[in-house]
Amino acid sequence: MKAICALLTLAAAATALNHLDDPTWATFKHLHSKTYSSADEEARRYAIFQRNLEAAAQMNRDDAGSATYGITRFSDMEGSEFLQPLAVPQNIQRVSLPVRNSLPTSFSWIEKGAVNAVKNQASCGSCWAFCAVAAMEGAHFVKHSQLVSLAESQLVDCDKTDHGCNGGWPTTGIDYVISAGGIMSEADYPYKPVQQTCKFDKTKVVAKMAKSITFDAKKPEAMQEAMMKYGPLAVAVDAKKYQSYSSGIMTGSGCNQGRPTHGVTAVGWGEENGTKYWIVRNSWGASWGEKGYVRMQRGVNACGVEDYPMGAESA
Repeated sequence: MKAICALLTLAAAATALNHLDDPTWATFKHLHSKTYSSADEEARRYAIFQRNLEAAAQMNRDDAGSATYGITRFSDMEGSEFLQPLAVPQNIQRVSLPVRNSLPTSFSWIEKGAVNAVKNQASCGSCWAFCAVAAMEGAHFVKHSQLVSLAESQLVDCDKTDHGCNGGWPTTGIDYVISAGGIMSEADYPYKPVQQTCKFDKTKVVAKMAKSITFDAKKPEAMQEAMMKYGPLAVAVDAKKYQSYSSGIMTGSGCNQGRPTHGVTAVGWGEENGTKYWIVRNSWGASWGEKGYVRMQRGVNACGVEDYPMGAESA
């Protein structure tokens, strides 16, 4: 409650000030090394900053006692600048898995060693590649008991069905890897947040995939079963609340289910004070959220997290 009141106070104070004398704005610019091309551009960004503070205050009211929202490095940006609707394929074929009678209360592929450190897509709209790669890294671990860091830039540069830094779809990226004959390591094909000429070298393949899978997740238990069997799952969410997320369990209040704007990776689940949640790995670096992760309420399809669970099977 103190955090909510503090943010409301900041929002009210910011409304009464301008960018020249607002200490919150000055701190934000210093903390995130923000500079602007002109005084007019800074004034425009400050107006966006004010609106985002107000939106974060509303999110704190909506998710009171569950999650906290505040100032992040995205607070001077319009959501459309770093989020865009994902092109959901038509006629998706889904796989249904039988659900066992008893599932563990908590489960984490992080603890089992199947998840690499949080990565950062930077200014490239390559979230689809990052969550596809995370699913493939997990699938490779499940089959070969080996965690490798795979090359997102191979998908960004070489997958011509998807659109590089302008978006794509996780299973399409996995299908590209199957058709290419495998994927290189990140060490051999380092990530750059731009679409470049394809530099794929088949002699340096370190992982191969057999198939991509979209699971039928009408019940969250089915998604849990899929995760336990195949590894971390790529998921598509409406990420408008991600812009201001700080910590806690994000509810679906204020989201547009069925209109995904961001690809992330579900790597486990748990429960806190009676609220069930998914553990979700983002690709905005470890300084975002809970060390690069967000917990999303489980069983209510919060922000569409249960709409499109996607995985891979390693060759």
